[in-house]
Amino acid sequence: MRLLLDTHVLLWAALEDSDNALLVSAASAWEIATKWRLGKLSHAGQVVHNDPQVLNALAARVLAAQAMASDLVLVSSDPAFRLFPGLELLS
Repeated sequence: MRLLLDTHVLLWAALEDSDNALLVSAASAWEIATKWRLGKLSHAGQVVHNDPQVLNALAARVLAAQAMASDLVLVSSDPAFRLFPGLELLS
């Protein structure tokens, strides 16, 4: 199974099944940078400062659309993703 991780899963969870190929969306990079700028994710400063141009360049991509277009399972507990018909969601 190939899994696309929502930001909170990326930051706070450990997935131990080595059969899963873990992928991170550009939308997560944008979300991390935004939350860091707002002071809601102060410990993410290293991620933001390491490559801010990449974070800004990738900001336009959308997580749900990426998962559907790439035939990925989106891992998230965010109920907003349930509104997308055809999105395979693991929560």
